[in-house]
Amino acid sequence: MGATVSIRGRSEQDKRVVAGMRRSIPGGLYFSNGLYINTPTRCFSRQEQLNVLRSCENTMQNAKNYFFDINEELGLAVDNHFCESNMSLPTNETEIQECVNKCWEQIEKQRREHKSKTKNKKNEETNQNWQVIRIFVSSTFRDFHAEREVLVKKVFPELREWCTQHHLQLIECDLRWGVPRDSTTKTTICTCLDEIERCHEEAEGDGFFLNMLSERYGWVPNKEAVSADLTKQYDWVHGTSVTHMEIVRGAYTSNNPNSLFLIRDSSFLEDLPTDQRPGFVDDSDYCKIQMKELKKQLRETFKEQVFDYSCKVDSVENGKVKMVGLEDDFAKTVLDFFKSAIARKYPEKEVKNQTPEEIETQQHQIFMEQRGTMVFGRSKEIQKMLTFAKSSKDSEEGSSPMLVVADPGQGKSALMAKCVRESKQEGLNVFYHFVGCTAQSTDASNLVYRLCETLIKTENAEWTELKKKFNYERALILLANLLKEFGKTDEQLLIIIDAVNQLVKGNDNLKWIPPKVIGSIQVIISTTREGGTLQEINDMLPSGERLNLADLDESAKMDIVQNYFGRYNKKLDPEQLALLVQSEGSKNVLWLSLVCEELRIFGVFEEVTQRIKQLHPSLDGLISEIIQRMINEDETSFVEQILCLLECSQAGLKETELHFMLGDCEKNELVAMLPWSQARRTLRPFLRNSSGSGGEPMLDFFHASIKKAVKTTLLSSPEKQEVQHLRLAEFFQYHCQNDSRVVQELPYQLKTAGKTKRLADFVMEDTRASKMGRIMISRTLKDLRCQKRFLSPGPFAKMVKICTFCQNFRGGVVKRSAWPNKQVCLMCGECVDPFQNKKENEAMLCMDHSRGIFGTQDTCVVCKKPMGAIHKPLPMYVCMICNGGNQRRCTRLVTKE
Repeated sequence: MGATVSIRGRSEQDKRVVAGMRRSIPGGLYFSNGLYINTPTRCFSRQEQLNVLRSCENTMQNAKNYFFDINEELGLAVDNHFCESNMSLPTNETEIQECVNKCWEQIEKQRREHKSKTKNKKNEETNQNWQVIRIFVSSTFRDFHAEREVLVKKVFPELREWCTQHHLQLIECDLRWGVPRDSTTKTTICTCLDEIERCHEEAEGDGFFLNMLSERYGWVPNKEAVSADLTKQYDWVHGTSVTHMEIVRGAYTSNNPNSLFLIRDSSFLEDLPTDQRPGFVDDSDYCKIQMKELKKQLRETFKEQVFDYSCKVDSVENGKVKMVGLEDDFAKTVLDFFKSAIARKYPEKEVKNQTPEEIETQQHQIFMEQRGTMVFGRSKEIQKMLTFAKSSKDSEEGSSPMLVVADPGQGKSALMAKCVRESKQEGLNVFYHFVGCTAQSTDASNLVYRLCETLIKTENAEWTELKKKFNYERALILLANLLKEFGKTDEQLLIIIDAVNQLVKGNDNLKWIPPKVIGSIQVIISTTREGGTLQEINDMLPSGERLNLADLDESAKMDIVQNYFGRYNKKLDPEQLALLVQSEGSKNVLWLSLVCEELRIFGVFEEVTQRIKQLHPSLDGLISEIIQRMINEDETSFVEQILCLLECSQAGLKETELHFMLGDCEKNELVAMLPWSQARRTLRPFLRNSSGSGGEPMLDFFHASIKKAVKTTLLSSPEKQEVQHLRLAEFFQYHCQNDSRVVQELPYQLKTAGKTKRLADFVMEDTRASKMGRIMISRTLKDLRCQKRFLSPGPFAKMVKICTFCQNFRGGVVKRSAWPNKQVCLMCGECVDPFQNKKENEAMLCMDHSRGIFGTQDTCVVCKKPMGAIHKPLPMYVCMICNGGNQRRCTRLVTKE
């Protein structure tokens, strides 16, 4: 009897595998790859034939298991080639137990030796960089695909947000993919275990470690796969699986208090399809006994760190088993454990009570640190900015600010943040302001206030008085004088202002920009090419130096991608990297950053290449794809609603406002916090908290391109937009208790929705409208007024009058007004000073809107009754603000329901 094993295109690695297989099968067998291997042959007995068949079957199963394990557990894409075979596992019960005992004797010896070693402690950080928290995720892969999806898309985003609040940076080490397909077994094992060592180094020997176990022990490499040098380097215990060694190195030998073990209950197997069972259950007796002993040792050693959880099989999609029930015990256990462990390892330092100004400065600092760490391929631009910052100039003539210009998404803010970091490292004194990083930062007065505070070194009576009642115009004059005085000193100052195009629009929002600065002061500002800001600055600074950001070259794009994935110990293979950086969209830094994040959380390593090929080449298209993906994966139904509400808001929404709108406003019930938190974490890459001074979170899109994509993707028709604007209007008019927010949002929502009648009624009748301010009320009503104009009363116009009886009552002309009717502006309801009671300020109605009061008698504007001479009617007036340049205009509001 003979057996033939045929392998096409056999490589050197294949030959070694075949040799190992040949040794494991008794008797004379024919191994063929086109050529026969001459071996002794003889007749076998029936029992010997059965033994040979059984050995062949076991050997082929080992080979099959090896393919499965090395692909699934180490993320390699093996092109139907053997690399090294599984270890030849013992099958006899006595031999199995001896091997298992020998493994644990070596592990216990390592543990005793580790206890005698002193942990290396990191030097105390003196800089302001955040502490990095690395969590290594360990498990077999195919059977824990569902759990890893929950970790990456739900648990870790919430934990990362919590870490950010504590000035910690979370990086999860999930090696489902990222090990290049052509890596050797040695490279793969080194990658896994080196990443564990890195986690330990970051945490002074007690790295954060998460392990998940079920019914699969995993791949057990043979001695040829783990060479002598690897055995020595990592104290490898032969006979253990890679997952087992991850546990040994990550937690067991050091008795790591920051390690968490989650053991899945086997009840899920009842509903598991038969064809999926090999991926979830070991058939090998050796693996079963090793797994049983491993769980026993962990329970005894880590009594407070081992947790059991259960889940159920939901469905099978594309070969992946989906589980339900993981959001409860599993997700909560991971989150609670690591919050506690991290807080224990890095307790919050006691801080003094900060002033609003200190909190504002801190938020600018956080923004700078976060954006300035991942800038690659802009060394020439950075060098040019630093050269400008350190350049000297004629103290009399001075120099104009440098202007950095870029398209949206080109990485302008990151470049400015990097310039701040580099300048501080060079020893320069830097003032920086990132417009848009807080709610106050978009107000030019906030920028001027912070700059004045920086420039004033001694007691300044004028500034002390101005701070009590801040006036922007006076502050501008003071700022110009302070810059001039500072320039006369020997002190150096670099002023960096980012994204001036995002300052709230106004006639004087750019007046703070100095045409020239003297001494050792230099100013660098940035703006986008969109809108009119660039042209306005060009007119102000015709001779200023310009730095126009160009598209990234291929080398810079590679640096960005490799450094991004390097933080998570992932790596694209050459084909994948080439596909990504040669894409049309990769010219845009924001596109590249979003793609990297999408690929990082993409869980199917076999499809990464195809996913890259499918990426939309435009920024808008990519964001639309991400939005659709978020909505498809959303289990709360809130993601789409939040996106639509934020897009239709004027400048973002407070968290509590979203809580009410996603809940039941009529019953005054807030949205449940669990689904809200899930939705917020899902959208975290798109959002920024623009609240300042430690206030309630104010959520808005972190980039204008996202707002644009949301409108295109979800609100493409005027009808859809109107629905959302009316939803916002309903909340702010009838349910919002914050009057300041009401007057900020409601007029905008009603106007945008086309509900001008409701808008007019609100402005004229609702007492809350008084908080809009006289100028804003006038501007709002101006858009609603009849457009007809005239010079004086006549056949085409009629004067508006009020009778004697109604003159001294209140609320007849404008219901919310607190002034007598005869003294109020017919439009805004504010008091009209006597000196404004001039002919050119008389209120008029055009012919179309004065029908019914033409004739010999006038009609009172309040009671609508005819007036004769005995009634002594008085003319009504409009204030100078509503009159708008002494141009008489019909005062009737033209509205629609």
